[in-house]
Amino acid sequence: MPSSRKVLVFGSINIDDFFDVPHIVNSGETLTSTNYRQRAGGKGANQAVALAKAGANVYHAGKIGSDGIWIKDYMRKQGVHVENIQVHKDQPTGRAIVQVSAETHDNAIILLPGANSLITVQDAEKINPVFRRGDIAILQNEISAGGEIMKALKEQGFNIIFNPTPITPNIIREFPFELVDYLIVNKHEAIQLANQATSNLHRDDEDNEVLKMDTYASTKESLIKTLGELHPNITGIILTLGSDGVIARFNNHNYNIESEGKQGDRNIVKQQRHFKLEVPVIETDVIDTTAAGDTFIGYFVASIIREENTNRDSFVLTKECYLRALQEATVAAGIAVSRPGAMDSIPPLAKVKAGMKVFDEPPMDYVEYEEDLGPQRSTLLCDDLLEKHFTLQNCDSPVIGENYQIIKPYS
Repeated sequence: MPSSRKVLVFGSINIDDFFDVPHIVNSGETLTSTNYRQRAGGKGANQAVALAKAGANVYHAGKIGSDGIWIKDYMRKQGVHVENIQVHKDQPTGRAIVQVSAETHDNAIILLPGANSLITVQDAEKINPVFRRGDIAILQNEISAGGEIMKALKEQGFNIIFNPTPITPNIIREFPFELVDYLIVNKHEAIQLANQATSNLHRDDEDNEVLKMDTYASTKESLIKTLGELHPNITGIILTLGSDGVIARFNNHNYNIESEGKQGDRNIVKQQRHFKLEVPVIETDVIDTTAAGDTFIGYFVASIIREENTNRDSFVLTKECYLRALQEATVAAGIAVSRPGAMDSIPPLAKVKAGMKVFDEPPMDYVEYEEDLGPQRSTLLCDDLLEKHFTLQNCDSPVIGENYQIIKPYS
C-alpha cells in the first residue's frame, strides 16, 4: 500500500492584527477598538496549520520578513514542515488588519502583501525533492505569481486544490482553472467567479431580459450548477455557505459513457456524470469567523487523504468518502468559529472526531441529488415509507423532485 500523499501549501504568511469593534467601520467613521491582539495568520499558513492539526503530512512554501520569524517557529511547533519558508531582511512580513464585529461576529480584513509579493515561479521550481507525482498542492490568491506557480506544480505532478481568495478582477485569466482538481470557494467568491466568466450576463428562457449573474445564481443549487458548467473538468467543487452549510459537486468515477441515453436502466443512478452532496451547518456560538474557511479546507483535504483508496493516480473518491470529509470539515469549522483568533482557533483532530457523532443522530441528515436525471420518483420506496423513514431537505414533497435522491435513512 503506498504511503499517504504529502501536501504542499504554497501560500501567504501574515501577521494578523485584530481589533475588536462594535461594528465594521463605515466610510468616514472613526471607531474605538475595545481590544487588540496580534496572532500568526495568512490564508496559506492557516491552511497549513489546519492540515497539520488534522494529521496530514504538510509542508509550507512562502516568504516572510525578519519580523515574522516567530510565525515560522510557531508553524513548526504545530507540525508543519517549514524548510521552504524563506526570510527576507529588507521586506516586512505580510500584514492583515482584521476588524472583528461585536454586532455580527463577522470580520473585515485589509491586507498588506509584504514578503508574499516577492514569490516567483522559480521558487516553485526549487522545492525540495521530498514530493512525488500524485502529491497535493494547495494555493490561494494572496501571493505573487500564483498562476505561474500553479502551472509549474502541475507539471511536477501535483494534484491542485485551489482556494481563489481574494478574488481579483482578472483571476480567471491569471490562473489556469483547467488544471485545478478541487475548487473550494464561499458563496461570494463563487458569484464573483461566475460574473467574470459570463461577463455578468445571463438571458432568460425567452431571451427577453438580461440578468446579472448575482441575481441568476442567488440559490446554492443554481450557483454550483453554474460553476460546474463553467469548469466541467474539475473533479470537485465545494461551496461553503456559512450558516447554510455546504454544497458540493463531484465527478463520478463510476460514470460509464455507454450508459448515456439508456432510459429505464436501473443502474443509471450510479452512472451519472456528477453527483452533489449537502451537509448542514453545525450550530455553535459564533465568536470569530476568522480562519473558519481555512480550517474547513485543511480538514477536508486531510480527510480525503485518509479516506482515499490505494490508487494514487485518480485522486477520485467514493460518495461516502467525500461525505465524511465534508462532515469532518464542517465540524472543524464550527468549532473554529466558537473561538477567537486564526491559527489558535483551529481545533485538534481528537476534538473534531468527537464532534463527528452529531452526524450519527437524526435529524442531522444530508441529501444527495443527481443533476443529469431530471425529476425522478424513488424506485425503491413508496411515498409513505419515504415520509416515515427519511429526512427530506429542499424538497417540496416526498416525490423526488428537483433531482434530489434521499440516501440516508434515520437510524
